[in-house]
Amino acid sequence: MRDVQAARPMAGSLQDASLFQRIGRFLDEQKLSPDPAHYAFAFAVLSAPDSELAKAVREHTDLDLRLTRQDIERLGGRVVEGPPLPLRGRLRIPPDPALPTGPIRRSRW
Repeated sequence: MRDVQAARPMAGSLQDASLFQRIGRFLDEQKLSPDPAHYAFAFAVLSAPDSELAKAVREHTDLDLRLTRQDIERLGGRVVEGPPLPLRGRLRIPPDPALPTGPIRRSRW
């Protein structure tokens, strides 16, 4: 998957928002979590519909078959078990001093 390059949009192709929605649908249909590895595979398939990868996936999924772990790995993808890894502990964002730090109190209007 390291060698995957994004395809240039073709004239008359669907816009990026639609591509994003199709990627979500693909992940859902294939029962893949929204992990970056799965997203990269779906993006490679759906952003270049005339690629060999997309054709191979279509040959399999047009038969209403779900891709197996072995199928995805054979095609160059990587399957990750479970939900995506949480960012907690890996990404440190300092607190914003402009935001209140105490409990939020509701006013009675």
